[in-house]
Amino acid sequence: MKGDFASEDAAAAIALIPGFKAKTDALWAAEDEFKKATADFVKAEANKKKGAYALKKELLSIINDIVVPYVSAVSLVKESYVPLSLELSTRIDRANASAK
Repeated sequence: MKGDFASEDAAAAIALIPGFKAKTDALWAAEDEFKKATADFVKAEANKKKGAYALKKELLSIINDIVVPYVSAVSLVKESYVPLSLELSTRIDRANASAK
């Protein structure tokens, strides 16, 4: 529609209708703003997903590289940590099974 109204014949006819050009110009401007807002939204959603993925990766790294070895080592030394170690292992196994 925008291309049709941009032709020379249409431009001459549009000039004869009072206020029509202003309305179509406002329509085209709104369309351009909508396209820009849509592109910004898509970009923001992509960045949000990247952010969540990075946080998840960091959290898993901390759990796997620090928490699990610490609890495992402490449970070897102190029997009072054995239930915590078993519970942690159970929860990790459950999370891994649900992720598959």
